[in-house]
Amino acid sequence: MKDKIFIIIITITLIAIKVIMDNRPISKEEFPKLVYNLAKKEIVRFPEESIVRKIDPAIVASIAILESGYGQFEKAPTAKLAKNYFGRRAVGDDEYVRAKGGAKLKEYDGLEENIKDFLLMMERGNYYEDYRASLEKNEPIQSQFKAIAKTYAENPQYSLALNSIYKTVMKPIKQMDRLSGTYISTGLDEQTKSLMQTASP
Repeated sequence: MKDKIFIIIITITLIAIKVIMDNRPISKEEFPKLVYNLAKKEIVRFPEESIVRKIDPAIVASIAILESGYGQFEKAPTAKLAKNYFGRRAVGDDEYVRAKGGAKLKEYDGLEENIKDFLLMMERGNYYEDYRASLEKNEPIQSQFKAIAKTYAENPQYSLALNSIYKTVMKPIKQMDRLSGTYISTGLDEQTKSLMQTASP
């Protein structure tokens, strides 16, 4: 009987810890690595033949960094309220939060749900048709960002900003991931900061 009570207490404690961790704010420093790791985890859940298996998780993280300002939503209170890290608009029966300008941003429970939905959109969405073609051709990262920006972005600096984030923030994370080491942030260079300011929504 005591063993069962102990197991129940441990289980409840672990559930409480998970709830707290899922709802705590994510710091700017941990956001890139967190998105990268969650994207990696979700990508391998797709079938081998899915185009999603070719997606670089660092691309997913770069987009989330740019769209949400490292998960801080400093200039996007509606996206913060909706927990919308990719700037995804609501369609059909999606739950949403309405922005001041009238746009309906899709509402999410958290970051993991965002990533799953974004990968599905990259796999099937019309906006990502050029990106999927770029993946099929194994084009370089810069070309992939141009394909994403072609129909997805409103700002002409979008692909440059993504490419800069990828090189300065995500590339070191990928390198450390390959070496199975610990990632230490090197910070953003001035060009990347400037591009983020001009390309963010």
